[in-house]
Amino acid sequence: MWKGLLHELAKIVNKSLQTVKSRSAEDFGLRLREAFKGVSQTEIARQLGISNSAVTNYIDGRIPPAETLTKIADLTGYSIHWLITGERPKRSSKQEASCRTIVFVNEKGGSAKSTSAVMLAVEFAKRGYRTLLVDARQSSCAVALYGLKASKFHARPAAYHKKQRRRIRKRRMFFRTEIPGLHLCSSNKVTNLLLTQHGEEIFSLDTADIKREYDFVLVDTDPAYVPFESLDLFTFSLLTEAQVLIPVRAHIMSLGGVKSTLEDLGEVDQSTGDISLLGAFLTVFYSDRKSSSMMIDELNRLLPGKVLETVIREDSVVAELGIYSQSQLVKLKSRGFADYSRLADEVLHLLGNEGKTEEIPNAVNAQL
Repeated sequence: MWKGLLHELAKIVNKSLQTVKSRSAEDFGLRLREAFKGVSQTEIARQLGISNSAVTNYIDGRIPPAETLTKIADLTGYSIHWLITGERPKRSSKQEASCRTIVFVNEKGGSAKSTSAVMLAVEFAKRGYRTLLVDARQSSCAVALYGLKASKFHARPAAYHKKQRRRIRKRRMFFRTEIPGLHLCSSNKVTNLLLTQHGEEIFSLDTADIKREYDFVLVDTDPAYVPFESLDLFTFSLLTEAQVLIPVRAHIMSLGGVKSTLEDLGEVDQSTGDISLLGAFLTVFYSDRKSSSMMIDELNRLLPGKVLETVIREDSVVAELGIYSQSQLVKLKSRGFADYSRLADEVLHLLGNEGKTEEIPNAVNAQL
């Protein structure tokens, strides 16, 4: 009798285990697509150096051999354990440690701070880095990336159905842009409503997973007195071991804002020890104006050894961010876009991410 019961129990356990394995295998294809950020099967095959039919088998749930799993993990940063089982952590602690956070700060408005955050995010994504752009409350980055879709001046929340409004309960939402590897985090509820209404793709992400998901987290801030004190808990939680970039408009009146920003940065650094200054760089730079050239010397006196060589020249194409599609942003060419490309190279060089960049020339002398 007991043998019979034990036999039946063993059959039930084995059947349950097989069901779990089957479900895990079926979900492997979903996890594989997530790891490669939804690119085509042909692109996955190209990156892995295998046939399209092999990728089709993996999408259908077949678990790849160890060699292929290792290559998937190396290319995407996702752990082999998560790929096979779906159990956390998705990424290893090594990936979290390699994530770099850059926060853009300047208490004075008109410094092209949000524009710089967007342009560097696009440049990093173009170089193959997984990048999260965290927008400020004023939502300037979203407007630059999505144009009128994200403009609060075109919002009519009262006209939205209650069902639509219920979808936007969370303060923060994550959007997949059309630029591979670039995602946007927005905290502006009106912007979130607009982008959702226009069918922009959203996804969920736990705060604890952010530094495992991305190579770079770029944080925009509102121009405000004591900007670090005005950050919410979510944004402040991202600033562990963060690097600060200060965009400075090439005008003598901008120095006051830089001094105030440095004072506040010093207070934050004393209390946390986690936030440090990567450097400052000049924006809205007119090569034919003495006042712009004077700012190079003035900024070097204020921040010796911390002034980036690249300057961002005044450029009408960059100034019109928001009227271009995201696919155009990747392809547009102008002197301003070229300046931001050089700036991205210089920032990566300073951070030690030299695997995907080249030696940086003296950008200021080259441009003047």
